[in-house]
Amino acid sequence: MSLLILIGYIGAGILFILKINYVAIIVLVAAIILHIFRMFSPSTRAVTLLLNAKQAIGQGDIERTVKLILDSIALNTDENNVNYILDQPGKNTEHYLKLAFILENKLKANDTPFFRYFVSSIFYNVGNTGKVVEIMKEIPQKDLSLKNVRILGAAFMELKNFEEALALFEKFEPEKAPFSSDGMAILLGIGQSYAETKNIKKAKEYYTRIAQSNSKFPGLSILGDRIKEIEK
Repeated sequence: MSLLILIGYIGAGILFILKINYVAIIVLVAAIILHIFRMFSPSTRAVTLLLNAKQAIGQGDIERTVKLILDSIALNTDENNVNYILDQPGKNTEHYLKLAFILENKLKANDTPFFRYFVSSIFYNVGNTGKVVEIMKEIPQKDLSLKNVRILGAAFMELKNFEEALALFEKFEPEKAPFSSDGMAILLGIGQSYAETKNIKKAKEYYTRIAQSNSKFPGLSILGDRIKEIEK
């Protein structure tokens, strides 16, 4: 919608320049209405709450952070929203860890795949991958999203449980291109798991498959280097 709003503003400006004022006013009003709708939409409000929550974490106000997060989740459960609350690894780790444990204690009252993913993302960001596995394994397989699979599989790999990671990733392997970024990440996870279990032939197969779709996909060069390292 944001692109449509931008096009509306630009279009209205061009129409005013061309002195097609009546149409320009209609386009401008439409763009303004869409802009206002977006500003007050549940998704936008949810993101704003998470940005405020991130600021509260920096201030050490965990109680307020929890309230803001729960209010945000009540408005919108877009898995991409979790990125708005996370900070770079190593920053405010103590506050994030405290937050994660408080949210974990609220699982009984908010037990959904999204809430488990949200809490697990915070644990993963502070390096507690054991908690990620503990929380995410409780989600029935039929309810797992690709992002759920990514974080659980990544946690397995961090814990060097490569066979479990491989078994999980393969169940959700995308069949054909074009692949989403989540699908590509799952293919990469399969390739990395094969490499770590010393099945170099299969690791190379997945390396090639990913490279054919996106040779610059994050992590692909690491897989290539790992294959070369194992082959020595």
